Amino acid sequence: MLLGKPMDNLENGNYKEEIANNLYRLFAKDSNIEKAFSFESERFLLKKQEISQFDKNRMVTVSYPNFQNVAALILPSNMSISANQGNKKTNIDIEYKSIAVDESFNFPYSVPEGYERIFIK
Repeated sequence: MLLGKPMDNLENGNYKEEIANNLYRLFAKDSNIEKAFSFESERFLLKKQEISQFDKNRMVTVSYPNFQNVAALILPSNMSISANQGNKKTNIDIEYKSIAVDESFNFPYSVPEGYERIFIK
């Protein structure tokens, strides 16, 4: 997600396609989960991804307005993450000031106490 890639393996899903707002859009609905991925037409870069879980009233949307070339890679220069659960909403805006490639890096993370880890199929 942080690298501008889909949160799902698009080769393993049964996606339908359409053109919406001048973007190629792949979408699928499995029982309770709906996924949508929108790509721009020039280089097929991911512009937006949305995943909704209806029974728990949850949704996450990640938008990628701009990309940049870094060491032969095309990466987002900024992104906007919006997550909703019920009437609670969280927005996170990320702007990359600098990007280093091929360096060791550690990103420890644990689920805080009282919260449950969510796995998306």
